[in-house]
Amino acid sequence: YAPDDQRLDTLCDCYYMLRNYAKVIEIHETYQNVPAFLYLVLAAAYAQYGNLEKAAEAVKSYEQLRPPGHDLKTHITYWMRMCSRQSDRDHWLEGFRKSGIDV
Repeated sequence: YAPDDQRLDTLCDCYYMLRNYAKVIEIHETYQNVPAFLYLVLAAAYAQYGNLEKAAEAVKSYEQLRPPGHDLKTHITYWMRMCSRQSDRDHWLEGFRKSGIDV
């Protein structure tokens, strides 16, 4: 992470939950060193925004950058545990599924 990237990561999550997918995409473009898992947020945002081609590209970027042995389903399971409301978990899962991620 560059100094501001952690803050931007949190903002992307917040804007995603506010259903402001265009802002997620805009913020993502300002990252200096994008960690692999943040491409999952981008994929979900693009999918919810209706751009499935860009969502697929983001998933592909995740696959290329993810650490060896990284288990996507376990990662998403932990991610879902951060959401206290079922509707929030469903919103994330919907975005992941629309982007082509099998969860």
